[in-house]
Amino acid sequence: MRINPQEKLPPFLYEAAIYIYEKMKKAGFECYLVGGCVRDMLLNRRVQDLDFATNARPEKITKIFTHTIPLGAAYGTVIVVYKKKPFEITTYRREMHYTDGRRPEKIEFGKTLEEDVIRRDFTINGLALSLETGEILDFVGGWKDLQAKIIRTIGDPLERFSEDGLRPIRGCRFAACLDFHLAPETARAMPYARSTIARVAHERFYDEWKKTQRNCHRFRFFSLLKENQILEIFMGRLYPYLENESIWFKLEKYLQNEPLNMAIYAAYILAAIIGLPERQLSPPFASVAKAFFREIRFPQTLAKLALSLCHSPLYQVLSEKPFAQAKLKNALSEVEPAWRHYHIRFMRDIWPNKETIKEFYRLLWDIRKEPLYIRQLAINGNDLKTLGFTGPQIGQLLRLLLAHIHERPEENEKSLLLEKAKKLGEEIKMTSL
Repeated sequence: MRINPQEKLPPFLYEAAIYIYEKMKKAGFECYLVGGCVRDMLLNRRVQDLDFATNARPEKITKIFTHTIPLGAAYGTVIVVYKKKPFEITTYRREMHYTDGRRPEKIEFGKTLEEDVIRRDFTINGLALSLETGEILDFVGGWKDLQAKIIRTIGDPLERFSEDGLRPIRGCRFAACLDFHLAPETARAMPYARSTIARVAHERFYDEWKKTQRNCHRFRFFSLLKENQILEIFMGRLYPYLENESIWFKLEKYLQNEPLNMAIYAAYILAAIIGLPERQLSPPFASVAKAFFREIRFPQTLAKLALSLCHSPLYQVLSEKPFAQAKLKNALSEVEPAWRHYHIRFMRDIWPNKETIKEFYRLLWDIRKEPLYIRQLAINGNDLKTLGFTGPQIGQLLRLLLAHIHERPEENEKSLLLEKAKKLGEEIKMTSL
């Protein structure tokens, strides 16, 4: 079988592929495109990266190219930089003696492409492409499995999974994102590899989870992990909640939405467990969620955002009808400006009454140009100092003035606010007596 790589690759990637191939060929070495990029070309999916396999040793590769990074040289991989874009070139390998459930203790370099292919994970990732002829080289039945939409290990699945505990997770991701099925023998082997899977670093699981954020059947990814007894290894303290059928049903509904980022993705899971929007995040469950985020090595800023989404001040606004502009402005002013869009989007995704959401969006449109934050007031702390206010009084007054402007946005003028500040200051003094 042959394809035209120029038709299948984006222009820059084709340019880079030809550059690398011709340099390797001129130096007297073989060089093939391998793995996911070949798979995606055959599936007519957009290729975003390239991986090369060669019979050249790492030290030879670094001499052929002027700009290289030998990050994985011990494992046979050299990064070649072409026009600021990194590309991995890996020497043919025969891997032996896996001891940590992730990387081989010892690497033996191979002599042929076939040797390199048969040590890879799944048949659909074992395809190679000759850039000279456009020929697809298939030593493991990958093309047949691509046509049948099957995820199958190369060789014995128990052996493949015992070598690398990340492979079962990747298999579930490929099945979910490509809309393929796990071969029966591949699926049966997954639960038997639990001890090896448990040795995978949590951040590697997070990497696989993150890859399902876009263009993937997200709920199917989690379902496959659950069916094959993998999910409980990484979901930690959250897993017992996910055994509840009603929570699982709600999660399926939420994961139909495509999250803007991983914080919203995680918040979908928390929302299903908590029972949002009927119930909101409680302090005890917040502690459980924080512990989960630490264990999974979830980025701290995203974890903070996910938790904030689950106790957003917007819940109260949406729960009360008719909507009040001032209450919406007050609620939005409590949300960090950079996160406001995420809170609004999250409400849209999980709120059960879509008519309520339509009204909510109409109100957001009506107030889009009105001041929401203290920094948008026509006066600031220095202006209040000229009136004789100091310290905590200034902060208190600014908050009161903001609430006033939420009610009367037309009064956001310096002279009017200074007069209002004087009156509020007198009231504060009276109440403090």
